[in-house]
Amino acid sequence: MLCPDLVYGRKQIKKTLERRYSVVYDRLKDLETRGIIEKKGEAIAEKTHLPIPLFGLTSYGLYVAAFHLSNSQARTSALEECRKKLMLYWETFSKLYGLTEVRTDEPLYDYVTAWLESDGGTSEILETFGHQILTDEAEALIAFRRMIDVGLFLTEPEGEFEPTSLDEREWKRWPYMMLAQIAIKHPQLQKLHSTLREVDAPLYAHLKSHYVKEMVALLSKAVPEPVAKKLATTPLFQEYTAGMIDRTRYHITSKSLAEILRDAKKILQERKQRQQATPATEQRKTTVEDILAGIIVPIDVVVVEEGRVSIVTEDPNLISPEWRQHCDIYRPDESGKVSLTKSKNQASLGLMD
Repeated sequence: MLCPDLVYGRKQIKKTLERRYSVVYDRLKDLETRGIIEKKGEAIAEKTHLPIPLFGLTSYGLYVAAFHLSNSQARTSALEECRKKLMLYWETFSKLYGLTEVRTDEPLYDYVTAWLESDGGTSEILETFGHQILTDEAEALIAFRRMIDVGLFLTEPEGEFEPTSLDEREWKRWPYMMLAQIAIKHPQLQKLHSTLREVDAPLYAHLKSHYVKEMVALLSKAVPEPVAKKLATTPLFQEYTAGMIDRTRYHITSKSLAEILRDAKKILQERKQRQQATPATEQRKTTVEDILAGIIVPIDVVVVEEGRVSIVTEDPNLISPEWRQHCDIYRPDESGKVSLTKSKNQASLGLMD
């Protein structure tokens, strides 16, 4: 098995594969024809003192090795070589656009970089853009630039409408959306966001109207129609803009309140066990990785039942006042206890198992 970060002569390959020279020669010729290996240089033979070719994996060979080798150690080594290439290109791209100088509320650039450096991030980039991204710098730089475009299309046109979901698939898009948030703060790239908002405004106005009608119909089963209209046009979370009201529907569940509370208890207990098993010095890094991988997903679920709307959340203070006013709020904790705050019509505070 060729080590992805080394070059070999035919004699070394023969010894490694334990095959005859004729077999090695045919195999090398086949791999070279398929673009998996290439000549990386020459060395002087010990006996004949003649130059002999040295072979190593091509960029395509690294890609194949990272995804298809049965030898886990060699596969890990190939992925590491791919990572090194990508991070060099990412550094160049960051300098070209001055990404490290863009100020955001959260360290989004660090999050994206950490994702790229992770096995999951490197693998996803390779799967999305193919081995060409390893071929040369131009391919990689264009790929990173296209990631910003995709992120902007996924990110809300602020003040208009939120066209993306928060289901399990969406967590894989977070790096793209983080790049978009960086672009929105960027002195030049933000122009792309403004143009998209202007061009797509009629579309989002139509979608927003359709969404509100659907939400009013759904919520009217649980609360009076005037209340349903108020909630349908109010984002679930205080920090969301009016254009992000569409996100609310992705928090509405078809499960019963009892099921959601059992799920929440299990999730919080598993999260606590994971944190306890992680050294204190590694907890912040692990938390960031878990968020990017979709392992840590905040518990914010809306349960619509006959005659009432309930919200199960870890932090009621994040919920919009309008929703808190008309909904029963259940707050689970890691111990398995649940605090309940009734809606304004049945105001009371209790603790339940």
